Parts: sequence; structure tokens; C-alpha cells
Amino acid sequence: MRVIRLLPIALLPIALSAPSSPPDPAGFDVERVADGVYAVVRREPAGLWFEANNAFVVGDDGVVVVDANFSVAATREVIAAIRRVTPKPVRYVVNTHWHDDHITGNRAYRDAFPGVEFVGHATARP
Repeated sequence: MRVIRLLPIALLPIALSAPSSPPDPAGFDVERVADGVYAVVRREPAGLWFEANNAFVVGDDGVVVVDANFSVAATREVIAAIRRVTPKPVRYVVNTHWHDDHITGNRAYRDAFPGVEFVGHATARP
């Protein structure tokens, strides 16, 4: 019980230094990891509001993305980067877990690729 009571106090410095709303999408680098495998690595420092790193794999018939982002705007930037790499559609988005910085951007994939399927454990549902 003490840990629960102390947790908000431990997070106070982070909350006081964090912006009151999510930041504008920060820049990222797309790094080729292997043939057809790419990492989207964010350059912004981690804080209370930040975007997750992503990965995507370009296959024969389409793209598999690992995790969306916290904001739709940041996810649209990742979609634009994917389109610079390949004209193939995103067929699957794999959500590794339920945190907002990994799932909120799902709607951007749904809007850009109407046939996209979302894959994740049942506990990843919002």
C-alpha cells in the first residue's frame, strides 16, 4: 500500500516538467535493419508525452507494422515514411501492448488502408 501512495509523489517531477498536451510529432529516422525490415527510431527525448518507436516489414504482398503511435499526426508521418520506402499497402498492424503510445494511431492506418487488420493479444484492446 505504501508504494501506491508514494508513486504519485515519485512521478511529480516528471509531470511538472512535461508539457500539458502531447507535443507536435517529433522527427525520426528510418533505419534499414535487414532486407525489407525497417526501424522507425524517434529522436525526441522520452517524457510524459512521447511517441513510440516503430518497425515495419515489407513483404511480397504488403507491409506489416509493429505498433502505431500516440498521435494520429505522428502515425501519418510514419505512413508517409513507409510510402517513401514502398508503394505496397499496410496489411497488418501488430499492437505489442495496450499503452496509448502504441495504439492510438491505429485509426490513421485504418483510414489510409481500409483493409488493414490489427493483431494483438486480447489484453491489448483499449
